[in-house]
Amino acid sequence: RLSSLHSFSDTNIASISAEYRQLVLAHNILRHVLPLVRPYLIFSSQNANATKQQRHFLHSVAWLLATLVPNEIPLSAAQMKLLLHILHVLLHTQCCHVDAEIVLPCCLVLHRLTVDIGRCRRDARECAAWMCGELPFVLIDSGLVDVFLRILRNDFKYNRKVKYVVLRTVGNLAALTDRVTSALVQRCGFFSAVNVLLQSTSKSLRRETMLLLSNVAAGRVEHIERTLSDSDLLRRIMHILVH
Repeated sequence: RLSSLHSFSDTNIASISAEYRQLVLAHNILRHVLPLVRPYLIFSSQNANATKQQRHFLHSVAWLLATLVPNEIPLSAAQMKLLLHILHVLLHTQCCHVDAEIVLPCCLVLHRLTVDIGRCRRDARECAAWMCGELPFVLIDSGLVDVFLRILRNDFKYNRKVKYVVLRTVGNLAALTDRVTSALVQRCGFFSAVNVLLQSTSKSLRRETMLLLSNVAAGRVEHIERTLSDSDLLRRIMHILVH
């Protein structure tokens, strides 16, 4: 309960202005948060149900992270690695599988990170080289992208807002280099998630899915061949074009 109150207080302070946000970061808040959330990964692996108080704590941590990472990422490379570690724990907890209030802020942070990758190519910040070269593969190899694909494949568990943010994040990754796109489409479940999304009743989700596919098809020959080899996918694309 005390940790939740501290997290909520830090969120309120960081939300005042960019200056206050930097002040919170300067006190190594991420280094203090990580030991508090790490036990939840062990807790989750034991298939125990989190109490309401424990879930409230995870909510407060997730929204703290979303407040600390606005549209312009103010973090160093070291801080970003801590941030990703915390997000990895949160998104792999049992609570996250059933609680959109934990998933949404985490996905908002990851979406902002992928948006910032494109900007950092023209940036001289300390973290720019790490973000452009390593961050996309950290997201893919750590299993965070697998969490995204699981969310996108699930028809009913997650609401449309969560899916839209996750889909935009995956689309940002697909718009990067051919190496990143190759690593992305090779993940188990990528094309099955795309097939599910093309059947969505949401026009915005179908539109974003088509944009994702256009980024995939704009890459290497093997990306195009993999897309064309899926008969169900082609049939759904043609259905959208016709109707």
